[in-house]
Amino acid sequence: MKRIIKKSPIFLIFCLLIIILFPLKINAEYSPEKQMNEGSKHSILFPKVSNAKVIHEIIEIDVVPYFNDPKDYFVNYNITYHIESDHEQILPLIFIASNFKNSPINILINGKEVNTNSILDNQNLIFSIFPYIKSDGNENVCIIDTKNNVNLFNIKELVYFNSLLKKGKNEIHLNYKGNLESNNYGFLKNYNLDYYLFPYKFWNSFGPIFVKLNTPPNYKIKQSSIGNPSQKLSKNLYFWRLNKINKKEFKISLSPKISTLSYFLLLLKPVGITLTFGLLISLIHIYFIKKFRKKDNHSINYYLILGNIINPPLFYLTYCLSFKLIEWSLGSIALKNYEYIISPILYLPLIYVLYDYTMWFLDISLKNNTSLKNT
Repeated sequence: MKRIIKKSPIFLIFCLLIIILFPLKINAEYSPEKQMNEGSKHSILFPKVSNAKVIHEIIEIDVVPYFNDPKDYFVNYNITYHIESDHEQILPLIFIASNFKNSPINILINGKEVNTNSILDNQNLIFSIFPYIKSDGNENVCIIDTKNNVNLFNIKELVYFNSLLKKGKNEIHLNYKGNLESNNYGFLKNYNLDYYLFPYKFWNSFGPIFVKLNTPPNYKIKQSSIGNPSQKLSKNLYFWRLNKINKKEFKISLSPKISTLSYFLLLLKPVGITLTFGLLISLIHIYFIKKFRKKDNHSINYYLILGNIINPPLFYLTYCLSFKLIEWSLGSIALKNYEYIISPILYLPLIYVLYDYTMWFLDISLKNNTSLKNT
């Protein structure tokens, strides 16, 4: 008994952790439809087998707001290829262009506008002049790179055009608008943009890639598969130089700039906020239970009863209000796409039983400990 009484504070804290975390962790930040809004898929140009060389590629990415919804964004791409050809030739080219916005793809070759050709009307030609593109018998095509890696795409996701290259240096410019991948749940909307790099392997040689990214003023780079920017040209303009291409694609994630308070609250999450507050009021409850027992070892401990009634529902109330607290700290950039969780309230009787038993156990331990000292 003495060992139990001696170790009861540790046992108490352990019980409180279980009491607070168990019911809420199961349902923390639940949303009925956790989905991602699909972004555009696009890539480096695929050439017909040729001795043409890409001296370098410049990818300019401008993240801009919608006119009707300034809180949401799409991407404007300007991509320029500097290509060297040892003779005049017509070079068929393909690139991946999936889930683009309803806007035209503008292509200029040495300053002259070029139209795209129907990929469906030229399937047999495509398979004959691009030996690394194979049909799977349905609407999908397999693009097999130099290391025999298979990349599967729907044939409708490919754009095909012919480029008239002069002998010497040439410039191919593409302009189009794309969608950003984004989440529709949680507290913040994050954006991802992807660009396939693996087609560089089909060129005779491929020089460095220069990437320029212009982000909205209230967004920052969260993650980048191509490392940190080589240079920050201005407050929101970032620059990368990729001398060696050793990835299938590059992916850049953007997240809103938030205050230190918001960062701390998001780090804690509703469960962490509830745990912190729950432990605080539990320790206050313990303090008054001990204070009463030092003065009176025989009467009913009204601090025990009062805390046992009030604290358990306070845990649940704190959990619900923590969502509003995080939302308030974020202000207008809060996504506001979550549901208050009703199901944890079903655990309230369990919280009452465990919490009340734990505090009752502490009160009994203090009474017994005082009685032992007096004997």
